Amino acid sequence: MGLLSTAMKTELQTANPSVFVLLEIDFPSGTKRYSKYGVSSATLGPYESRVVSFGRLGRSASSRDNTLQIPQAQAVLADEDYQFAKILGRGERIQNSAVRIKLASANVSTSNWYTAFTGRLLSWTNPAQCQWTLTFRAKDLPLTAQRPTTTITKYDWPDAPTDSLNSYVPIVYGRHDSSGETNTGALPTIYVDNVGFRYVVSIGYMTSVDRVYKDGTRQTTGFSITNPLVGGRRWTVIDFTSDQGTSSITCDGLGYGTAGDGTDTNTTFMADPSDQLKHFLVNFIFNEYQSGAWFADSTAPIDTTSFAAVKTFWATRAAGGPYVGGRYIAEQTTGMAELNNWCKSYEIRCYYTPSGNVAIKADDPNSPTAYISDPWIRYPQDELENSFRQTYDEEPLNLVTSQYSNQATGSYFFSQIVSDPLSSIDASETISMIWGPHFE
Repeated sequence: MGLLSTAMKTELQTANPSVFVLLEIDFPSGTKRYSKYGVSSATLGPYESRVVSFGRLGRSASSRDNTLQIPQAQAVLADEDYQFAKILGRGERIQNSAVRIKLASANVSTSNWYTAFTGRLLSWTNPAQCQWTLTFRAKDLPLTAQRPTTTITKYDWPDAPTDSLNSYVPIVYGRHDSSGETNTGALPTIYVDNVGFRYVVSIGYMTSVDRVYKDGTRQTTGFSITNPLVGGRRWTVIDFTSDQGTSSITCDGLGYGTAGDGTDTNTTFMADPSDQLKHFLVNFIFNEYQSGAWFADSTAPIDTTSFAAVKTFWATRAAGGPYVGGRYIAEQTTGMAELNNWCKSYEIRCYYTPSGNVAIKADDPNSPTAYISDPWIRYPQDELENSFRQTYDEEPLNLVTSQYSNQATGSYFFSQIVSDPLSSIDASETISMIWGPHFE
């Protein structure tokens, strides 16, 4: 299925298509609708003839480091009657107002118009008399905010030791298992109650805490796993029956499950990397989970279809077997950093859709539509010229080192080196795969 509706594509294929590019901005005082030519919609109302020109609108994906590219667009508005200047003069806080750019036709219903860009008003300049240049950007602010935000405080844990205060409460995905390896516990804990002898493992319900260790020795009695509601937040906690002194308490366990209400088991444990990333973005980036049910996917600008497609792609490539991912986040980061690290770890592209949603896609060399003839790669093009472009990092390498990370200990499990000993090029790159299977 293409970007355009059948009705819009049919209209564009006529000898004299009646199409217009429209701009909508949701200012605090109300939505303003602009176009190059004065047009009117029976359902949306008039679009004022104010747009002098639109800048080039492009979306891109990085071909080497897989980082998210933030789309931007521009429009020049005529302002002979000082309408836009008056909005500014009233002191309206217009920055970050929602913006949409649409391809419309009088012969096509509004539901079949093409939304070419969805974002926010980033900035505005006055380059000429009675003209304003507006710059728009995708809604990336939540992706740049620091996460996690929950810390250990005296308010929540009045008997917490001083050195535990202000520690960030971990977010845990995947299987963290030291059995058969070090057998000392893959996950650290935070001592939060020196009266009740309580140790926090994570925010929210983990699927399970399977083994508990004291100074590297497994414990089988004298503790219980609880999920108290403290300060309006749900926690996963190890409660001991006696004082453990200065001993280091660690554990093995399974991160979040799809239920998230204390009923998760191995069958609902969230193992797939695409499920983990989607859950992280929905619950900890675009929302701030505290307790209760997980947030619905629909509460965040996520292209769920693309996440499901990557999950299916992996299942096919693994002959029906699961892909297993993991992540332990106990230091401040951002959604952007985690998204980029995830894509780098799994060699997946990420991008914004025209409707403003974050999407992912596997660049599969085995796809029958990927090649015209080896080795020339053909990427599918949109119906609208230049609405999507692939950017390339063309500097060649002769050595790549991949490091498989264990963030819970601040170390790496192992490194894998791929090199070309016959190359005359002397350039290398190290890739730290921060997201990945986290068996100890």
